[in-house]
Amino acid sequence: DANTAYIGACLQKHNLSSCFTEIVTNPAYEDEGGRLRVKPFHNQPHLCPYCPTNMCKGDILENVLNIKQRYDRVIYIGDGAGDFCPSIRLTRPNDCVLARAADSKRQYELAKLIREHSSKVSVPVQEWSTGEDILRFFQESL
Repeated sequence: DANTAYIGACLQKHNLSSCFTEIVTNPAYEDEGGRLRVKPFHNQPHLCPYCPTNMCKGDILENVLNIKQRYDRVIYIGDGAGDFCPSIRLTRPNDCVLARAADSKRQYELAKLIREHSSKVSVPVQEWSTGEDILRFFQESL
């Protein structure tokens, strides 16, 4: 799973750390032996049937929106099964989901789950394959 050490290192390497005010992921630390240890994001089990036990992204999204209601629009970008829960919690007309499209090597779980349970998704869904697709979406819709 993603964690603060991995994400922090990637952001630092590409000089992007200053672009983010908050990273919501599993906390990580180096133990006395120099090994990376990753802890679950949630200290207590959650009850979401769609998410792994360590993190419910739907709960996290709702918490962010409840605390910071200044967002007029949420564009949720994902590819895995753990991204289905926040995708079905988006309900406002301006919100949308960008789900990674299948390619010749792999079918991504989010797009598959959205197709299988389309009645649970109440916002527009756009599929993407590359970072350029995501950039183009932002350029055309904002």
